[in-house]
Amino acid sequence: MGKKLAGSLFIAAVGAGLYAAYQKLDAQKKQQLQHDAMDKAAELKDRAVDYAFYASDAVEDLKEVVRDQMDQTKSQIKDWQAQNNTPDVGEEVSSEINEKATQFHEAQERLRSEVANGVDDLKDEEAQDDIVITADEALQNQHKDLPEESEETPKESKKVAPKKESKKEETKKD
Repeated sequence: MGKKLAGSLFIAAVGAGLYAAYQKLDAQKKQQLQHDAMDKAAELKDRAVDYAFYASDAVEDLKEVVRDQMDQTKSQIKDWQAQNNTPDVGEEVSSEINEKATQFHEAQERLRSEVANGVDDLKDEEAQDDIVITADEALQNQHKDLPEESEETPKESKKVAPKKESKKEETKKD
């Protein structure tokens, strides 16, 4: 903190001395000093603008060099592909996409025709696959699930007993 205070006091003293010296100058010298200061500021401003233009030109030149290098590299790659008989990557990907799209559309059309023709068939198959057990059948077969020597209740035997096949399934297997 002491260094900052000493620096501030030094700057203030130098500024006060310069101001006192400026006030002692006659009007012509004050005018000349102001004119010189304005000239230096304008010169500094012109230099800054010039450097900005130089930087802009340098960036444009760099972009042009990069474009030229990219074009040269692309042409070298195409030449190499032509020499080695390798297909263009873009064409290969495009042909793969077209092939997959064709396969998709063919599968889509096939499924549509199957669905249109097979709706009735599906209903018949679903009717055959369903296992239907009525309450009467379940109650008639319930006493067969119980072991003869066991004292289990019907509820306990349902948990342990294997499922019986219905009459429809037995006739299907035959």
